[in-house]
Amino acid sequence: MTSSSTDARRRRTERSTWVRMGAALLLGLLALAGPALAPTGSTGAVFVDEAPVTTGVTTAPTFAPTP
Repeated sequence: MTSSSTDARRRRTERSTWVRMGAALLLGLLALAGPALAPTGSTGAVFVDEAPVTTGVTTAPTFAPTP
């Protein structure tokens, strides 16, 4: 009879869970720190053009439901 604390299969599963969690955390940290660590100008687009744009917003005269 095996004890749950000495079951090799359970320990292996628990270890793999911690490894997956560590890998996910490391990937998340790299995703957050990546843009800060990248050389200036190597990521993203730089928009230098300017163009005037006019917009308008209109609404319905009344908000009564239609029959």
